[in-house]
Amino acid sequence: MTDGMVEADAEMRTFCEGVGELILWASAIDAQLTKAVIRACSLTETPMLEPIVAELDARAKVGILRARSKHIENAAWSKGITRWLTKAEKVNGYRNTVAHHQVAANDGKLILHSAQARKLLKSIKDSKSASAKTVNDINRWVEAARGAYGQGQKVLDNLDRLAEEVAKRQANKPTSN
Repeated sequence: MTDGMVEADAEMRTFCEGVGELILWASAIDAQLTKAVIRACSLTETPMLEPIVAELDARAKVGILRARSKHIENAAWSKGITRWLTKAEKVNGYRNTVAHHQVAANDGKLILHSAQARKLLKSIKDSKSASAKTVNDINRWVEAARGAYGQGQKVLDNLDRLAEEVAKRQANKPTSN
């Protein structure tokens, strides 16, 4: 094997590792969205609830959570949810980019490339195609995904505390006969 092939192989491996990690982080965030929907909507836990909610598209879960967050009185928690949802949407967009573009070589560097999108955008007047994405972009996206996941854990903790508060209020409510 020549040195050029070894370098190209190592670059491809690094590229693929970044893509794989980003996709796994996006999946972990989607699992957080599922749990957040269940908690924010106060759904009764059953063995099939999580798998059923998990079948919803990430956009649907984000929409549900945005709507529910408006009903949370604690402004910091409500805003925390909406900020997290914005980050989760971005990570999902990054995942879509890496999952739906091909890897191509350009000036000796690997890039994400979509010939079909480029052709379509060229045919639309006044449109610009996005710049090619490199392994550096993917590494930034992985860091963004890690941050979004960490923020998601805080949101889930806050939703747990909210559920505890609601349960306490319900328990202290006088019952009418």
